[in-house]
Amino acid sequence: MITCAVWFAQRLWQTLGKVHQETNSGNLSQRSGVFLNRQFRRRIQVAVMIGLSGFFMAVGACIPTKNHPKVFILLWGLAILLLLWSIVIAVIDAISVSVHYSRIHHQQIAEQIRVQYELEKKRQEQRDAHNQNESPKPENDKNNEHF
Repeated sequence: MITCAVWFAQRLWQTLGKVHQETNSGNLSQRSGVFLNRQFRRRIQVAVMIGLSGFFMAVGACIPTKNHPKVFILLWGLAILLLLWSIVIAVIDAISVSVHYSRIHHQQIAEQIRVQYELEKKRQEQRDAHNQNESPKPENDKNNEHF
């Protein structure tokens, strides 16, 4: 169990370093950096609460219910409460992810519409410039040359 805890702490430290490196690299907008930090904290909280719930369940399963009913109820109650809170945080995380990426999607659509408008405007300007350069040329009347 100690080995698992050390491994988990090492992975957590590496992931935390990657998240901070990514948010401080300048590749992300400030909003995306804040989003990633909050998402990371929520997910770590859920992982810790699930781990604690498992610990409480394991300890609760080892306690005889006839000798210590209050401790048994307390441990299992804490385990269930932590699992329910984990579910609430998971739902909040899912909503947050959906809102964040929906906002990015709408920004991309708006940018695409703006670029298409600019492109069409430039094409129209080129057509107008081309049409102005092609002013009507006087035609040589071949019939008049014979007279």
